[in-house]
Amino acid sequence: MPFYYFQVQVAGANEGPIEGPLELSDIGEAWKEGVRTCGDLLHEFGDRFEPGSELSLLVQDERRKTLRAIIVKGSD
Repeated sequence: MPFYYFQVQVAGANEGPIEGPLELSDIGEAWKEGVRTCGDLLHEFGDRFEPGSELSLLVQDERRKTLRAIIVKGSD
């Protein structure tokens, strides 16, 4: 099974990977894990996620190539 990384960016700046790589069956499972993780991050931000804030979670392969991105942006 392939390994996937989840890189977090806040306002376009890298905040580092969530943790070491996860071994998942395919990109579909990696996407689902990324969506869950993004939801958890938003919950942790609580009131700090305001209009104009942007959070990105990049789903990357074991070579750290970005395969997909989840981008959440607050607006007025």
